Amino acid sequence: MIMEGLKSRAVALVVCAALILVGWFGGSAIQNAQDDLITLRAAGLKADTVVMTIGEQEITAAEYLYWLTNACDTVYQYYGITDWSMALSEDLTVGDYAKEQADYYVSQYAAIRQMAEEKDVTLTEEQQTELDGMRDYYVGYYGSEEMYDYLLAYAGLTEEMLTESNVVPYLYETICAQLLSEGGELEPTEARLQEFAETHGYTGASDEMLLLYYTDTGYGAVYDYVNDYIEGMEVVKTEAYDAIDVAEFYPALLAERQALPVPSLDTDSGSSAE
Repeated sequence: MIMEGLKSRAVALVVCAALILVGWFGGSAIQNAQDDLITLRAAGLKADTVVMTIGEQEITAAEYLYWLTNACDTVYQYYGITDWSMALSEDLTVGDYAKEQADYYVSQYAAIRQMAEEKDVTLTEEQQTELDGMRDYYVGYYGSEEMYDYLLAYAGLTEEMLTESNVVPYLYETICAQLLSEGGELEPTEARLQEFAETHGYTGASDEMLLLYYTDTGYGAVYDYVNDYIEGMEVVKTEAYDAIDVAEFYPALLAERQALPVPSLDTDSGSSAE
């Protein structure tokens, strides 16, 4: 049952489903040398080691290992699996599954960055203002600089990495608006709505519900558009990628996390957010 749940678990676009980076840790990360990240120590890699290229973009070990950690955390926390060599199918282990999820996450971000460049999409003034204010907001949310720094170290992130990653959801937001607008490539015309309904089995949905499904930027027409875009991007994995063994990496990462000094909680400051 666990294996079936893993294999069938739907993964929405990271950039729009929950803003994982923003929702989990807030905005900016601690200012430490990238090579000192716990993810890199656990994997025995340098930050700028290229693990794959997607299109014309090089994906470094620092970026990839963050997403691999995220995938492993999900498996570990939701399913309690610790045997990363356990078979999900004849040719897929749990560790392989985690790497596939990480591959998909980095592909999403690479696709959005490339699409934004092609469509001349940049941050709006309002989006930039929101990004600039994130760090202070979430330091307050977590109660102290020390706790904030600890959580970011725990995730294996630097300030530069997280700032760059936080830009992507905003670019995606603007791209979605362009695609779905009047005259856009995905404008919800009657023909496109009908095709979408037939493709996804929504033929029995009301016009209102079909429009909601179609314009949902997590699972709707844009989701299909981005996935098709990703399919057209050439992916080349390096020897460094092949050398990452989840069965060795994740236990080593947990040990690194346990070794992090945990700051004391300031119960007076609280952690509420409006």
